Amino acid sequence: MPKLKMYVVDDDQDDRFFLTDAIKTVIRPVDIIELTDGMEFIQAIKEDAIESHSIVVLLDMNMPKMNGLEVLEVLQFDQKTKDIPVMMVSTSQNETLITEAYRLGVRRYFTKPFNMADYQKMVQQILETLKIDLL
Repeated sequence: MPKLKMYVVDDDQDDRFFLTDAIKTVIRPVDIIELTDGMEFIQAIKEDAIESHSIVVLLDMNMPKMNGLEVLEVLQFDQKTKDIPVMMVSTSQNETLITEAYRLGVRRYFTKPFNMADYQKMVQQILETLKIDLL
């Protein structure tokens, strides 16, 4: 199995910290790349040797410069990135935005948890969602 690389794309430093910590607790081995906005992520993924490892993206909805929906659009229209599994992790509970995220190819939408135990449960659910992709 190729090594797993997870991109954590969120403008909130605390949210990135909790999510990264939960990932490190639940998944081993894993490479975690933290990025603060969608434009930074798009640049990083274009430079990534995607075929050399499994990639999962954990993407916030509301970010400056390029929001999560805009990132999903870019990913879907690029042959190199269209099949990368993306999970959206956001505080937004706006049904219209969530529906649009699924239309643009997000695999699963999570509302951001409030404590570490719930972050860890969310990471477990991400693994369950991606079970086939990670075999």
